[in-house]
Amino acid sequence: MDPTLLELLPRDIEGVPLDADTETAAEIASDGSIEPFVSALAIAAAFRPDQSDYVVVTVARIKPGVFSDLFFRGWRDTFDSAVCEQAGGVEGNAEADIAGRHTFIGTCAGGVHTYHVHVPGRDAIVSMQGAGPGRFGELVVEG
Repeated sequence: MDPTLLELLPRDIEGVPLDADTETAAEIASDGSIEPFVSALAIAAAFRPDQSDYVVVTVARIKPGVFSDLFFRGWRDTFDSAVCEQAGGVEGNAEADIAGRHTFIGTCAGGVHTYHVHVPGRDAIVSMQGAGPGRFGELVVEG
């Protein structure tokens, strides 16, 4: 785990703190399935107090020589499937440029969205899931 990866993210979304979640990061890191690909991991989450909006962000530093378009596609598909399994399955995929960052967006049948951005200068992938009218995922990408 490397909490410095969270420096890639805004500190808050519309005044809602984006807080580190070291417990979940440790759980995922201890799983071992990402070890061949990821050298460090950090997770943060923001929940609007009335629960109308939320985002959970995973920042992963990819090991040298691992990243490729095919790898990134597999990463997104695996992440989206895991997230959307709880929300009725993957319903669709799209791409958009948000604040100059090429962003891959997944949609779950239950209304949850996923977002993925590659940050080449940091050898990192930022992946997140979120829901709500405030579109916290898009605001993380903007920030």
